[in-house]
Amino acid sequence: MTAFINKIILMFIFTVILFVKHFSQNCSSSLYLKEQIERNFGNKTFDSIPYLIKQLPKDDGVCYQEYLIFKIRLELENKKLDSAEALISELNVSLTNNYNSKIKNYEVLLRARYNYNKESNDSASYYYLKSLELSKLRKDSVLQIKSLTGLSSVFANLAQYNKAIYYAKESKKLAEKLKDNSSEILSIGNLMGFYGKMYLKEGKVGYLDSAKAMSEEMIYKARNGNNAYALLKGYSGLGSCYLQYEDYNTVLAYSDSIIKYPGSYKYPKIIGQAYGNLCDAYLSTKQFALAKTAADSSLSYALKFSGGSPNAISDIYYKMYDCENELKNYYNALGYYKKYSEIRDSIRNEEQFSLVNELEQKYNKFENEKTINDLKKEKEISSLQIKILLISIFAFIILVVLVTFFFRQKNLKQAHTLLETEQRLNRSRINPHFFFNSITTLQGIALKENDGKKIYTNLYTFSNLMRETLESSYSDLVPISKEISFLNKYIELQKLNQKDKFSFEVYISPEIEQDEVLIPSMIIQPFIENSIEHGFSEIVSGGVIKLEFDVIDHELLVTIADNGKGAKIPNEKKQNHTSRAMQITTDRLNLINNLYGTNSRFLCNFESAFGTKVEVFLPLDLKYESSRNR
Repeated sequence: MTAFINKIILMFIFTVILFVKHFSQNCSSSLYLKEQIERNFGNKTFDSIPYLIKQLPKDDGVCYQEYLIFKIRLELENKKLDSAEALISELNVSLTNNYNSKIKNYEVLLRARYNYNKESNDSASYYYLKSLELSKLRKDSVLQIKSLTGLSSVFANLAQYNKAIYYAKESKKLAEKLKDNSSEILSIGNLMGFYGKMYLKEGKVGYLDSAKAMSEEMIYKARNGNNAYALLKGYSGLGSCYLQYEDYNTVLAYSDSIIKYPGSYKYPKIIGQAYGNLCDAYLSTKQFALAKTAADSSLSYALKFSGGSPNAISDIYYKMYDCENELKNYYNALGYYKKYSEIRDSIRNEEQFSLVNELEQKYNKFENEKTINDLKKEKEISSLQIKILLISIFAFIILVVLVTFFFRQKNLKQAHTLLETEQRLNRSRINPHFFFNSITTLQGIALKENDGKKIYTNLYTFSNLMRETLESSYSDLVPISKEISFLNKYIELQKLNQKDKFSFEVYISPEIEQDEVLIPSMIIQPFIENSIEHGFSEIVSGGVIKLEFDVIDHELLVTIADNGKGAKIPNEKKQNHTSRAMQITTDRLNLINNLYGTNSRFLCNFESAFGTKVEVFLPLDLKYESSRNR
C-alpha cells in the first residue's frame, strides 16, 4: 500500500514539473512583466523599461524572441537605429531556427518602424502594409492596430494627410472594438495632429474643430485610463487649437496646467510645446518680455528632447528674434536671426540632400523594379516557350495518332472492301453453277414434255428465279422471309422435273422476326440442291426436305434435313457429296466471319439413319448497314 502511495506522489511531482516547464516555455510566467512594460511604453515612461526587460526569461526560443522585441522597441524609441538594426537581424536569425508566426509578424512591424525612423518612407510603408496583411491573416487585432497607426504616420510624413486620417480612423475604430485604451489614445493623438496640419494647409475651420474634438476626447480617455502623458498631450492640443481661435487666455490656462502638472518634467517635448504656445500668446498680446522668457524655456526643453527638432528649434530662434526686435535689443535680435538662418540653411541643404538621396533611391528602386520586371518577362517568355514546346509536342502526338488512325481506318476500309468483293465473287461463283443446274432441269422437262405452253410457263418461272438470283448478288444480307420466297420458287422449279418425288417443309420459331433477322443471301440453296440431286437420286417418291429456323444460345440455327440415302452411301461417295457449291459456301462463311467478326459455321451429318442433316450457325444481330445494295 505504501509503495502504491509513493508511486502516486512521484507521478504528481512529475506532472507538476512538466506543467511548470510548459508554463515557462510559453513565457506565461512573465505575463505581468510584459503588461507593465507595455503600460510604460503607452505612458512614455521609459526610465524603468530597461530594468523590466532584463527580468524577462530568455532561455526558451519564443521567450528570447519576445525579449528581443522589447529591446528593439526601446532602441527605436531612443532613436538608436544602429543598435535596433543589429537586434532586428538577431531576431531574424532566431526565427530561422525557431519560427513563430506572431513573432515574424512583429519582426516585419519593427522593420517598418525602423525604416520610418530613418525617414525611408517607401520601405516603411512596404513593411507596414506587409505587417497589416500578416496580422489580418492571423486575425491579430493588436498588430493590425499598430500597422494601421504606423501607416498613418508614414502618410503624414509625406504630407498626405487625407490618407493619414483614413488609416488613423481605421486604427481608432479597431482599438475601440478591442477596448485597447492605449492604442485608442495613440490613434486619437495622431488624428488631433493630422486635423491640425490640414487646417494649417487649407485654412478650413472644420479641420480645426475636428482637432479640438480629438483633443477633448483624448483628455477624457486619459483621465479614465490614468494616463498622464495622454492628458498633457490633450491639454497641448487644446492650447494649439485655442491659439488659432485667438482665445489667448484659454491658451495661457492650458499651457499653465501642463507646466504645473506633477511629474510633467518626464515629458519635455510637451512642456516645450506648452512654452511655445505661451510665447505665441504673449507675442499676439504684445507682452514681449514674457514672450522672450517663454521662448527661452521652450528652447531649453526642445534641446532636452533628444537634441530637439531642427525645425522646432529654428522656429523658437525666430520667435526669440521677434521678441528682441520688439524690445529693441537689436544686437540680440541679429544673433538669434543668424542662428535661425544657419539652421534654415542647414535644413535646406539637408532637404536638398534628402531630395537627391530620395531621387537616387527612387532611381535605384526603378532600376530594381525594371530588372525584376525584365527577369519576370524573361521567365514568362521562358515559361511561354516551354508551354509552346509542350503544346507542339502534344499536337504532334495527336497528329501522329490521327494520321495512324486515319491510315488504319483506310486499311480497315480497304480490307473490308476486299472482303466484300470476295464475298460478291463467291456469290457470283455460285450463280453459274445454279444456272447450269436450273437449265439442265428445264432441258429434262422439255425432252419429257412436248407441250410448248408448258415449256413457256416453265421458262417464265425460271426467268423470275434468275432475276431474283441476280438481284441477290448485289446484297450481302437478305431477310429470312425473302430467302424463303426464293427457295419456294426454286423448289417449284425442281418439282417440275422431279414430279412428286419430295415435299418441302419450313418451320420458323415464333421468337424470330422473319422480316427483321438477316442471313447471307443464297446460303441455304446449295444444301437443298444437294438433298434433291444426291439424296433423292434413287427414290421415286416420299422424299422430305425440312428447313427449320431456331434460336440456340443467342445464335440463329438453320437446319436442312432430308430422308434421302445419306446413311447408305460409301465413304468415297460421301466425300463427293461435298460439292463445289458447298466449298463455296464454306468460303463465304469464312469471309462473313472476317467481315463482321462472327463465328458463322455449318456442320454436315451424313451418318443419320434418316438421311442427311446440315446445321448452319449464324449470328442474330447482322444489320442492314452492312448489306447495302451496290
